[in-house]
Amino acid sequence: MNTTNRLWNPDEIAQAIEGHWLAPPQGDINITGVCYYFGQIQPGDLVFAVSPKTWGSNYPDTTDRLEEMQKKGAQAVVVDRIPTILPPGLAVYLNNNTEFALNQLGKAARERFQGKVICVTGSVGKSTTKRGIAHMLSKQGLTRESRKNFNHSPGVPLSLAQTPAHYQYGVYEFGVDAPRYTLSKALLARPHVAVVTEIQPDHHHYYPTMEILVDQKSLLFRGLTSDGVVVLNRDTPYFTRLKTAALNCNASRVITFGEHRHADVRLLDNHCDIDSSQITASVFGHVVR
Repeated sequence: MNTTNRLWNPDEIAQAIEGHWLAPPQGDINITGVCYYFGQIQPGDLVFAVSPKTWGSNYPDTTDRLEEMQKKGAQAVVVDRIPTILPPGLAVYLNNNTEFALNQLGKAARERFQGKVICVTGSVGKSTTKRGIAHMLSKQGLTRESRKNFNHSPGVPLSLAQTPAHYQYGVYEFGVDAPRYTLSKALLARPHVAVVTEIQPDHHHYYPTMEILVDQKSLLFRGLTSDGVVVLNRDTPYFTRLKTAALNCNASRVITFGEHRHADVRLLDNHCDIDSSQITASVFGHVVR
């Protein structure tokens, strides 16, 4: 068995997640991915079955779709109840809350990861910024980024669990769509670098004022490592509020970007046409084009 791309082995799963094997692995299974979206299962995945009981009413029950998961190539499935059918040859692990189990695997992934973690939050530009950072870092070392915009409560532990332990960089998107999960996600991710893009009115039902929204975004800083760095938009009217929050969370350094004359990385000029962009910027006093 080629285990070059193996992400988790059965012993690591059992050590990370409370519970036990209902159907133990037959031999040394090769898990190369992690997933909970039924429609996105890839060959080699460890799949977390979802159910309304533990995930909420918006999630369909997939516990009795194990045969379909196996046909898609799933190597193992985590369930929160005993399924109607246990397909022969499919490893099945029982935990009484598969959403909590996913968090446990994400926590184990972060604890074993020795590379640098970068989290990107904001109201607009998160996915583009995450993609750009991951692209640049991939030129320097092995880099994993969150799939699509998986920035919600299960998305952050999922992104961590999908990151191989030997990679140099993990770049993840971070959202605040559900206030009660924001701090726990930050403490789980423990970023070395927290990037905040532009902040605009968003999720009005949770955050009736911009100040409340900004403070919620700032909870990401609570998870910073001891040498953590915060990157802020110098042009935002909430810059001082964000910087104060970063320093209160003992950020070792605050780096700024924007058009503001005091921005560390300052846009001086730009010209965009159909097939090219020309940018002039001052990067810590050094002009680049």
